[in-house]
Amino acid sequence: MPTDTSTSTKTDSAVATTTLARVLATALGLPDAGRVEAAALLVAAEEVEQSSHFAARVRAAYDLLPESKATRKATSGEDAVAKILSSTLTPVRYVEGREINLAAPLDPYFLLEVYGAEQLRQALDLFPLAKLKEGLPAVMERHPGTKPASKASKAAVIDYLVRYVADHA
Repeated sequence: MPTDTSTSTKTDSAVATTTLARVLATALGLPDAGRVEAAALLVAAEEVEQSSHFAARVRAAYDLLPESKATRKATSGEDAVAKILSSTLTPVRYVEGREINLAAPLDPYFLLEVYGAEQLRQALDLFPLAKLKEGLPAVMERHPGTKPASKASKAAVIDYLVRYVADHA
């Protein structure tokens, strides 16, 4: 009986990825294999740009794997990661011991530290509205009696965050 190789390849690839993420999580002593997988991909994407040796190793491993066809839609978290990696933002400061964590609530003050006031609007625009809303409580706490013109509008939330984070820094 013929089998659909694209489905079995996709399933095999997903199982291998999940298994490797668990192995990596265990080796690092981290409890969340899904987050470890995302973190490893972020670091690998950065490393490929900086190291031709690493890029060659990835290409060699890629050549060993069977072809697969991506059929599922990317999640909003994956979309945000892709936007950040392909953006033209230039960090103005490295904050020791901290990094942008897409699984944690958005911290607009941290984005201000990393990208500066001039790039804050562009950095915030990379995130979906739901993620932007996660950053509102911290800003509203520092600026009592303020709120965005509309929590249903991404532009209004970004305007509010830029006004009270960058302009009051």
